[in-house]
Parts: sequence; C-alpha cells; structure tokens
Amino acid sequence: RHIVDYLASEVLSDQPQEVRSFLLQSAPLERLCGPLCDAVIGIDQSARLLERIESQNLFLVPLDTTRTWYRYHRLFGELLRHELELSDPRAAGELHRRACAWDQQEGLIPDAIRHATVAGDLDEARELINSHWNDYFNRGRLATVERWLEAMPAPAARGDPRLCVAGAWLALDR
Repeated sequence: RHIVDYLASEVLSDQPQEVRSFLLQSAPLERLCGPLCDAVIGIDQSARLLERIESQNLFLVPLDTTRTWYRYHRLFGELLRHELELSDPRAAGELHRRACAWDQQEGLIPDAIRHATVAGDLDEARELINSHWNDYFNRGRLATVERWLEAMPAPAARGDPRLCVAGAWLALDR
C-alpha cells in the first residue's frame, strides 16, 4: 500500500499534464510503441514522450534493443489503469478499440484479438478469431488459438459454429 501511495502522490501527481495524460491513456496497452500510442491517444508525439518518460526513469521498461517497444512496470501500470478507471470509467474500452484497429492494420492479430476481447467488442473478436484461427493452427500456434477461445465468454463461443469448429480442431489435435 505504501508503494502505491508513493507512486500516486510522488510520481504520478508530479508529472506535467501532458505526461500524466499520456501515461493514463496509454495504461491499457500491455506493449507500447510510438505509432501505436499515436493511434490510440490521437497525438503525433508519442515516440518523443516515450523517450522522455524512459529518460526520467518513470517505470518504463524497454522490450527490445532498439527501444521501439516498451511496457510499464507491472505495479506502475496497475496504478495507471486504476487511476484511468477512477477518472474516466469508459475510456479504457475506447482505447482498447483503437488499439485493436491499429493492431489489425499492422498485422498484429493476437494483440488485436486481445484488445477486442478486453474492450467487450465480442463481435469483432469473433470475426478476428474466425478469420485467423486456421492459419495460426496450421502454423502450430495451438496455444494461441486456445487462449483466444478461452478469452471469449462461453455463451459467445458456443453460439458461433465457426468457433466451435476451431475448438473441435484443437480437441482433435490433443
């Protein structure tokens, strides 16, 4: 509790409004890069802000050697998501929908499906799964397909014959 209080009062509240807003709006993203954040938040300076946040040691962890992809430290990310929920309870869903659209455009299908599911856009998630499960299955990415199906609420998965076929193929392979 003391760590969370410190992060909220000493780290987050001390940030300029531009940085604080960026932190909160990018919080729903598990992985961050400049173009993704630009698309989700609707700005064109995310790469610069990510560099600034990293240089200030604001709990941003690089995921590659080129410092293109990042993630927030788990505890800090949790705090940011909580603060976003308190300040604007409906924002996360819209941010996830924008991330889903960007991920689709970039061919990052697993990320797009996760964002659609988390946003509660089950129709979009179903369509994405139905369009891509066979390709992932044939490439041996059965665990990925299984995660997609498990993330769907049971009634939604059972109510779509195409998802039932995907589940049957997974069962046959096991």
